[in-house]
Amino acid sequence: IMQYADLALNTDNREVTRANSTEKLTVKEYDLLMFLLQRHGQVMPRKTIVQAIWGQSWIGDVNLLEVYIRYLRKKIGRPGHNMLLQTGRGLDYKLR
Repeated sequence: IMQYADLALNTDNREVTRANSTEKLTVKEYDLLMFLLQRHGQVMPRKTIVQAIWGQSWIGDVNLLEVYIRYLRKKIGRPGHNMLLQTGRGLDYKLR
């Protein structure tokens, strides 16, 4: 289990728990959250994230990362709790 603040990611079953609520993650959601957890507090450029999750040679819709960020925010966001997944200037992201 990887943990950051009140968020726990179970690496055995791809479940994320926050505020006593558990959600199942898809493969890409899991990969994205794992990538950000391993680099929590660091600002990660969009291009770096896309290359790490979808591969160096990936060519596709430029909005795909934003779609997956939105999916993760829905799954890990909790009313009354801090927003852990933050967007920086220029569409950089960080877990904080």
